[in-house]
Amino acid sequence: FSQAIGGDYRSVFTDQRAQMDLGLFWKPGFFTKAADPAMLPTSENPGTRDTLQVSLEDRHGATHTFFVVHLKSRKEKGAHRAREVDVMAPHIRDAQSEGHTCYVLGDFNIYGSHEDAYTDLLRLGLVDPVV
Repeated sequence: FSQAIGGDYRSVFTDQRAQMDLGLFWKPGFFTKAADPAMLPTSENPGTRDTLQVSLEDRHGATHTFFVVHLKSRKEKGAHRAREVDVMAPHIRDAQSEGHTCYVLGDFNIYGSHEDAYTDLLRLGLVDPVV
């Protein structure tokens, strides 16, 4: 895979039952150390849309924690997405309290800035890079 995308990368992947697998790639020249990844049971059906949590240490010693998501789709499922974020929130707060810079990335399936899942992520101190 590294040859196909033109460089040396490391990765971690999940294998979830609903074929909603998640993964994260990083360049080993920037991140020097990876903690064991964790799966957070954010789905109502465990093992289907859980969240992948990966902490990486950069070459300066700072820790970056990534939460990779594939939140529930369909516009009418906003309350479901909000519950998924609610389950993830304490893990984000814990990482932040340990001084980690946190990122949530993936397929949010959020249909507007009015959704509770979106506003809850912002209340955690996260920034939407698109706005």
